[in-house]
Amino acid sequence: MLRYIYLFLMLFVISGVFAQNGKLDSLQKLIATIPDDTAKVNAINQMVLTYREQNNFEALILANKAIGIAEKLNYPKGLATALEHLGWINYHKGSYSEAFELSEKALKIFEELQDQIGISGSLINMAAISYEQGKFDDAINKFKRAYEISSIYGEVYTMVRSLNNISFSYLALKELDSAKWYAEEAI
Repeated sequence: MLRYIYLFLMLFVISGVFAQNGKLDSLQKLIATIPDDTAKVNAINQMVLTYREQNNFEALILANKAIGIAEKLNYPKGLATALEHLGWINYHKGSYSEAFELSEKALKIFEELQDQIGISGSLINMAAISYEQGKFDDAINKFKRAYEISSIYGEVYTMVRSLNNISFSYLALKELDSAKWYAEEAI
């Protein structure tokens, strides 16, 4: 059973990487030609989303660039998105307290904007940190909340990501029936 869960997760991540690579060239060209405006912040945030799973160094540079432009423009959605990405990058670096702080800042902005998709992304970051700290029940609650939000808005990627992580959390608790159920739901 564990083999199938790991296989699914590997295929899920790999398929996302190949789908995202085609966007990089277009986004790089767009960013080089447009002025510092909200469209540029959005394009940079799209690049960060792609790079954050492949190249943390490049993603870090781009996320900070997006933050700088978003702050200059007073563009809260762009700022929150960049903070959420930066939280994930710091999570990957193992800087859990900084990752949590950044994700929490993003969450507050997304809540003020009533941006449910942004809220779910920030919750996933915070849940992943809880998971790494062995707070599996807290992780499950946050992943479930992210799943509920994303399912209302039809955000399939976030739905599957949440279900996978719920499965991993139950696996860590050695609750194999629940882990299997959530893995199957994700598939």
